Amino acid sequence: MPQRRGADTVLTGPLDRSALYGVLAEVDAVGLDLVEIRQLTARRSPESGDSRSP
Repeated sequence: MPQRRGADTVLTGPLDRSALYGVLAEVDAVGLDLVEIRQLTARRSPESGDSRSP
């Protein structure tokens, strides 16, 4: 989901590796400068039944 923060646009959402490469190709194709990529861990609620720690 795109969000504007000042002069920057922030894209967030779940991506697998192939989807990430597709986004990177699109950024390159339109000539945008990529400033940062971050991998965030998902926050899970205890009710979700997921035994992994966040």
